Amino acid sequence: MVARTFRDLRAWQAAYAFKIRVYELTESGLLSNDEHCRKQLREAAASTTTQISEGFGRFDPADFGRFVKTGRASLLECQNHLEDAVDRRYITDADRQEYEELVQQALREIGGLLDYL
Repeated sequence: MVARTFRDLRAWQAAYAFKIRVYELTESGLLSNDEHCRKQLREAAASTTTQISEGFGRFDPADFGRFVKTGRASLLECQNHLEDAVDRRYITDADRQEYEELVQQALREIGGLLDYL
């Protein structure tokens, strides 16, 4: 299938699913009370989909790849923020592992997109 919009990309879809779950996580509980930590996690999660969509609009595979790599780095940043949330006892390690599965799915899809590009 040819991607007609960035929303057709499996990498974007997986990153978007993760982003929505992060938004849900940060809306309640102890994490919602730490504005700085909450903002960092939300912005990093949103950055992944933003980078993929912006790269898609470049219409140049090499340029697109650079944006996708930046999006991948934002997912890794999210992993760190989630570890930090465990350290601060905002979430449990079991919660973090649930989000880790979503991150890994998105990273696999991003890897496939990068291989294609």
